[in-house]
Amino acid sequence: MGRGGGGEQHLQAQLTLAFLGVCVVCHFPWIYGGKLTLGRFHSERALRIQGRVFGACMLAVALWVVLS
Repeated sequence: MGRGGGGEQHLQAQLTLAFLGVCVVCHFPWIYGGKLTLGRFHSERALRIQGRVFGACMLAVALWVVLS
């Protein structure tokens, strides 16, 4: 006795692959844009500010995870 739903599993596989493809393609502009943007900041002051902003974002995410 086989399980039904072969068509449903095929659809899920197609959607998974389509979503993966969209995610991979959409990440390239973000990576390139980030490289261009952050590549312009080489001074010690700019790197310190960047570190503080990154740290603040990490703390905000940690706080959100704890509170949710």
